[in-house]
Amino acid sequence: MLMRFGTKSLFLRVFLHGLIVLVAFSVTFVAFGALLVRPEVDRKSWELSTWLAPEVCSHLANLKDPRERPPFMASAYLAEGQLAGSLVTPPLPPLSAELVARLRVEKAIALPGRPIHAFWCADSPRATYVELGPPLPRLTGGMLVPFACLVLVVALASVPLARSIARPIAELVRVTQAFGRGELGVRTQITRRDEVGELASAFNQMATRLQRLILAEKELLANVSHELRTPLARIRVVLETALEKPERAQGLLREIGTDLGDLERLVEAVMGTMRLDMGASVPRGAQLPALLEPTDVAAAARDAADRFRGLHPECQLLLALEENVPDAETDPRLLRRLLDNLLDNARKYSLKGSPIVLRVCGLEAARVTTSDGDEPFVRIEVIDRGVGIDSADLPYVFEPFFRGAQSRARAATGAGLGLALAKKIVDAHDGHIGITSTVGIGTTICVTLIGRPDRTLSQPAGGCSRSAPTA
Repeated sequence: MLMRFGTKSLFLRVFLHGLIVLVAFSVTFVAFGALLVRPEVDRKSWELSTWLAPEVCSHLANLKDPRERPPFMASAYLAEGQLAGSLVTPPLPPLSAELVARLRVEKAIALPGRPIHAFWCADSPRATYVELGPPLPRLTGGMLVPFACLVLVVALASVPLARSIARPIAELVRVTQAFGRGELGVRTQITRRDEVGELASAFNQMATRLQRLILAEKELLANVSHELRTPLARIRVVLETALEKPERAQGLLREIGTDLGDLERLVEAVMGTMRLDMGASVPRGAQLPALLEPTDVAAAARDAADRFRGLHPECQLLLALEENVPDAETDPRLLRRLLDNLLDNARKYSLKGSPIVLRVCGLEAARVTTSDGDEPFVRIEVIDRGVGIDSADLPYVFEPFFRGAQSRARAATGAGLGLALAKKIVDAHDGHIGITSTVGIGTTICVTLIGRPDRTLSQPAGGCSRSAPTA
């Protein structure tokens, strides 16, 4: 059942490959023999025929077809062409008149195109010559059986090879078709350690990632519905209250503004992720997703801290800025979004009353040496003391719409786009973002930016020195 259509064709191709190799080997062997072995065989045959010719000529009267085939062929003819005797049946064909005339002169000749030699019998009472040569090979049953056995052995030996190649490919076709039909949980069971095994492993990884993304998008529908429904419901309540009690309308405008801000942030997060995805899908230089300019990172951190404290006065934020933090060429709008997302993410998963730390430092000791000189790093750290992230979820926290077990357990709001958007912003600046977390203790997110974004940061530098934070 596995060998169908294209896979069956592959099986036959691999199977027939062994037979083709056998035929090619046979042809090569024959050609090799014709070019290298045949001349030596002809020389030995000439020597043997020269030695036998006098004996045959002296026993012309006794030439007859024996019961047992001799190891050579011999036929004697009179000069006029009549058969004088033969050791083989049918006898060797007589020579033409031209070759007989030539043989009278040369006494011994090799017949052109045939492994036969002719000798003139000088001592014979009548003008006679003999033809000598090796026995002609005949395709007998005794020769066919070994050849058939050889073909059978090659055919049987080709079956395991053909099946080992065709069967896993047929399995991949089956699994791929099932996955295309919507069976997202299907996986291959191929565990080989060759290229086919690597292909199967790559498919399983791709299927797992696609399944996670598809399920995350479905979860997004529920999350976005909740995120949209809640502020819209509050806005409706406020508007109905304002209609019933116009004197309270002025005081309710602040609540409407807050709800509209929540909607705006959600829409901006989705649109920002899509925009950076589109910018990253084109060659760098054709459309850079970040509009870069020299940016005071320390000032941007202070502004982010002020915004956070204004929106969330109930949360304690500690700001730690080292002296002489170098500027970096960034997109100020994206840098602002990065800082806001990291702080808001820390707020959602921090324990009540525990402080959040925003630390910014310049890593002067760790530089990248380029043709334009040394370039410093800028490190941004956001530290919370909260629920933490399970180690099994850490590899996926930067994927869109992903929400770990801890966030689901706390029923935290959000669509799972905050850290995904943060990573895309850092990638747009050719920086590095990393995360460390311990369940029940807290999480630290580190962002490292380089002085110029056209220098890719492959190895992030060490952490900041611990300066005293300010409230």
